[in-house]
Amino acid sequence: MTLKLSVSGVRGIAGKSLTPELCVEMAEAFAAYTKGGRIVIGTDTRPSRSILKTAILKGLSESGCLILDAGIVPTPTVSVLVKEKKADGGIVITASHNPVEWNGLKFINNKGLFLTQAEADKLFSIWRERKFRKGPSSTPKTIEQPHGPHLSKIFGIIDTKTIGSKSFKVAIDCVNGAASKIAPKMLKDLGCKVFPIHNNIDLEFPHDPEPLPKNLKDLSKLVKKEKADIGFAVDPDADRLAIVCRSERKILSRSRLPTF
Repeated sequence: MTLKLSVSGVRGIAGKSLTPELCVEMAEAFAAYTKGGRIVIGTDTRPSRSILKTAILKGLSESGCLILDAGIVPTPTVSVLVKEKKADGGIVITASHNPVEWNGLKFINNKGLFLTQAEADKLFSIWRERKFRKGPSSTPKTIEQPHGPHLSKIFGIIDTKTIGSKSFKVAIDCVNGAASKIAPKMLKDLGCKVFPIHNNIDLEFPHDPEPLPKNLKDLSKLVKKEKADIGFAVDPDADRLAIVCRSERKILSRSRLPTF
């Protein structure tokens, strides 16, 4: 079965190449890599998240880590929380833009950034050589209002007053993913009139989750119907963005979002 290891982390078919047993081992390896430190955990909304998260929590807890559980949040939110909480690292349970049967683990260092190639090589070396460590078991602590620090960061670097004065009409497709709550809230807080679709975290992805033109038909129709000024689409862990123009109703750009 396909298992992909790269600087982006680990990805595979949930329950096949990416098993709970493997997730326990990867968590133990990351615990050893961070020397049993404080770890922030977040997930996207894939159905396989619960069983894989249980495995990750087991591996970290039995290795003596202090676990800070952010729940369902975008990948960039975990990056912000790692810095905000002065954590030693973070793990996001997500397969990013891949189809629903996939899942994976993204690893974040203590700077709130994805691991460098050298850091990833060290982590995978620990995993392959089984250089794990044991420690006193810990109980995960829930992070209350995990979106707060991320929103504060965003509002601190943009002109909220000018944006609010425009009363923009914005359509957004959250693909029932991790941005389903934070994205519409952010836009409403900026004074926009928001037309969200596919923003229910309890439902499956309504279409292929990668924000490519062929997958944005619902959003394009919504932009036209509501005469929105702009349309946004994100992938399940909200680190990819597509922008739909009202006049042309086509994608203007698609990119990975920066972290803070």
